[in-house]
Amino acid sequence: MIPAAGAAAGALAAVAGSTQPLALASAALAGAGVAAAVRSLCGDGPAALAAATLAPLLAVASLVDHLGIPALAFAAAAWTLAELARPGATPVVALLPAAAATALAPAFVVLLPIAATRLRGRARMPAQIAGGVACLALVIYVGPPHGTPAALASGLVAALGPLLAVAALAGCALVARTRVDLVACVAAALLADLHAGTIGPATVGLAALCAGLAIARFAGTIRLAAGQTIIAATCGALLLVAPAWLAVVR
Repeated sequence: MIPAAGAAAGALAAVAGSTQPLALASAALAGAGVAAAVRSLCGDGPAALAAATLAPLLAVASLVDHLGIPALAFAAAAWTLAELARPGATPVVALLPAAAATALAPAFVVLLPIAATRLRGRARMPAQIAGGVACLALVIYVGPPHGTPAALASGLVAALGPLLAVAALAGCALVARTRVDLVACVAAALLADLHAGTIGPATVGLAALCAGLAIARFAGTIRLAAGQTIIAATCGALLLVAPAWLAVVR
C-alpha cells in the first residue's frame, strides 16, 4: 500500500496543477514516506491502514505550495522516522535519509544523532558526537528569533486550520513518551519557524503526519475492525476536505 499511497499523492499534486517532474516526484515520495511512518508507528490494524491511506493525501494537500526541495526534505525525514520505528531498523537506511533531510532542511539535523544510535561498533560514538555537534552548531548559527511564541501559535492555526492544528497537537502528544525522534523533529521545526517568523513546510508536513497518528490511535480504540476503518476514514476525510479543495482551486 505504500507505493499506492505515493502514487495517489503524486496524482493529487498533478490534479492541483503541479507539472514539474521534481514537484510530482517530491509529492509521491512525501506521500509514501508518511504512509510508511504511520504504518511503522501504529502497526497493521484497520485504523492504521485507513490513516496511512489518507494521511499522505493530507500531507501533499498541505504542502502543495512547497513541492520540490522542501517536500523532498520532509519525505527524507518521514522515511527516517519510519525506519527508526521498526524494531530491526537498518542503521544505514535510517542515517542516509536523515543526512539527506538535513542537507535539504537544516532543522532536521536533530535526526542525525538519533539515527546514529542504531549504528553498531566503533562508528556509533563518533556518529553521535558529530550529530550532536551539528545540532549545537545550528542552534548557534540561527541566532535570536524573529517571532514570538504567540505569533507562532496564531500562525500555526492560520496555516494549518483549527482542525488540523488540534489533530496534529493530539498526535504529537500521544507519542511524546515513546517517540523522541518525532517530538525532536517537531520541536526543531517549531524553533526554526520561531526564528524565521513564519510557518515553514517542515512544520506543515509534520503536522499532517502527527494528525495521521492521532486518527490511527483514536480509531484504534474501537473494538470492531469495520468501526475502526469507518472512524479513521471519516476523521481523515474531515481533515482532508479543506486543504484538498484549496489545493485544487487555488
